[in-house]
Amino acid sequence: MRICILTKADTLSWSQHYVDAFRQRADVMTVGPGYDAKQIADWDLGDLTDTLVRNDIETDLDPDSNLQEILPQGWNPDLIVAIANGGISLQPTMDTLACPTAYITVDTWQSISDYVECQHYDFVFVAQRAYVDFLSDVGASNVFWLPLGCNPEAHYPVDVPADHDIAFAGNVILPTHQHRYDLLQHLEDAFSLHLVSRVFRDELCHAIARGKLVFNQSAVHELNMRVFEVMAMGRPLLTDRQAELNGLTDLFEDGKHLILYDGSDELAEKIRYYLDHEDEREAIAREGHRLVVTEHRYLDRIDALLAIVAERVPPFYAERNGTTMPIADALADFVPFGAGRVVDAGLELKPHLPELRQRGVAKVIGISEAADTDDRAGYDKVVSVSDTAAWPRETQVLTVKSTALIGDDCLASLDVAFGMLAKGGTLIIRLSSQDFSSATGIGSLSQLEEVFAKHGFHVTGCKIEEDQTANVVVRARKRSRRLSDVVEESCAVLPHIDTEGLARWAAVYGPHY
Repeated sequence: MRICILTKADTLSWSQHYVDAFRQRADVMTVGPGYDAKQIADWDLGDLTDTLVRNDIETDLDPDSNLQEILPQGWNPDLIVAIANGGISLQPTMDTLACPTAYITVDTWQSISDYVECQHYDFVFVAQRAYVDFLSDVGASNVFWLPLGCNPEAHYPVDVPADHDIAFAGNVILPTHQHRYDLLQHLEDAFSLHLVSRVFRDELCHAIARGKLVFNQSAVHELNMRVFEVMAMGRPLLTDRQAELNGLTDLFEDGKHLILYDGSDELAEKIRYYLDHEDEREAIAREGHRLVVTEHRYLDRIDALLAIVAERVPPFYAERNGTTMPIADALADFVPFGAGRVVDAGLELKPHLPELRQRGVAKVIGISEAADTDDRAGYDKVVSVSDTAAWPRETQVLTVKSTALIGDDCLASLDVAFGMLAKGGTLIIRLSSQDFSSATGIGSLSQLEEVFAKHGFHVTGCKIEEDQTANVVVRARKRSRRLSDVVEESCAVLPHIDTEGLARWAAVYGPHY
């Protein structure tokens, strides 16, 4: 299996752990921006600079880049995986490669661009569970929770004396980590504290090992990397309950795998208890270590990701073998992988139904202009265009041969399509030259996104038909809520650091998005 990974080179974050895990399962090609001199200088990495792992192909990945032209000739991926990191663009043209695509977002709480980027992918995997619904609301499709994990090659026990009551390794940047700072001040007054920041790899493992207990605090209620890493290093973890929102207690049991606290008083109380009960704290450390290195490795995460894709695109493992599945038809080309149920208004997909089944389309329902058509073969069901009551609802994909089939004009068709699609569903619709007339308000492609946005869609692709240059096929994702509204709600649910900054960032994508 060949997997192309799109990401910014970052040896010291989750990106590299995911890449290392994927390399255990497939032939991997990493593509994306490399390190820059300022980044390396800001990190102050010292001896680690020479060990930074670079991308196999270093290049920017904006919408003007074509991934097929970037990859080596003949190297056709079976899967494309984008790993978001730092809000960089991971949105090259990928349609010509005709393989499933997946997007992994981790810092969704501070990277609004991930909300937009992920809509260009067939599958979306979210490290923080609270964002599954948020991303679906703004138009992402096939969204799944995929927590972070540990890498036993990088996170492992070290046999050094635990000569401090508590160890902590992490950032304390004000005002971002004000609560973390206050708790650490409280601990420093009452206990022996080994506190370090910006340590990585072996140095991190040695720092963590020096604590009889290890302190962690979730700045934004996130289920962060350190939860998994500390347990993999074989130390008893103290972490706050706020990460329950993002699945902490679905994965681990308090008092068995780790130790949970609420506020400074309970934190101090539990520290005193476990310092006095060495056998209990070491039993927790052993049980936590056993669990994470058997069930919560990054390798386990990518196995889960691959299983989800394989389940929804059945020939993913066995039949593709690095080949493409070109369709070369404007409407059919845009049907996403793992689509599930497709409604075909106009029966234009008929010649391509076998190929679409290969892409994971499980059910195809046609809407026919003729009451009794001879073109039913290959469809699971065909209904009449005049029988609107029989039109399917909550469908994953809707293709529309002509806007006149489902509405009086282009704009009416968009409203009808919105009602037929499930949350995050994909609309693939042909617009004629008349649709681009002044009557619809679409005078150019530059105005297309705004018009679609006003009717609840985010445009993710356009294609001018070669044999009918007056027509354009548009692919768009349905969003049930505006991005600005979702950001406002998420700021109320989770303690975002820069609420005003997030609101400004959301506004960049326009008032209708």
